[in-house]
Amino acid sequence: GFVNALGENSDYGTIGGGDQNAIGTNSDYSAIGGGSGNRIRNSAFFDVVAGGRDNVLDELAYASAIGGGRENTIQYQVQYGVIAGGYRNLIATNADNGVVAGGENNALEPFAEYGAIGGGSRNVLAVGATNSVIAGGFSNRIESACGAIGGGQSNRIGVGVVAAAIAGGNRNEIGDNANYAVIGGGIANSIQTMGLVSTIG
Repeated sequence: GFVNALGENSDYGTIGGGDQNAIGTNSDYSAIGGGSGNRIRNSAFFDVVAGGRDNVLDELAYASAIGGGRENTIQYQVQYGVIAGGYRNLIATNADNGVVAGGENNALEPFAEYGAIGGGSRNVLAVGATNSVIAGGFSNRIESACGAIGGGQSNRIGVGVVAAAIAGGNRNEIGDNANYAVIGGGIANSIQTMGLVSTIG
């Protein structure tokens, strides 16, 4: 490799190759396989960046991994987070056990624990969207727990909703506190606030 750096007291740390990769201080059992400009910050234990470019595992991240891609970030103190690849994907602080499989500019915001984004672009699991899933699509957003969006574009599940789903389509919305609501697809369909156990096919 070329200009790689392994910090002080990073016991059992490994940098396999590449250039300008760095593991910070006190980051025991962490590894960078290769690539360029990848970083594992200080006191980040059992973490892995397999390759890619300019990916970051932040301080105190624990047992988390970035497979590849470019400019992906797992933030401070995240535990068991995984970004498989893609571009500028994010797992934010306290979004523990979260997964972003790929795509670009997708984000698990703080406290979106156990959340998953399969791919696509600009999809967001917002603050507190625990146990929620966006499979793909563009600019979809979930703001509550146990929600699911299959794909499509600009679909939204609002705040305080439990176990709602939008299969796909464009600009469909399930409003705040509309628990167990389902929209199958289509364009600009909406289930309004408090529309409990409602369905649009």
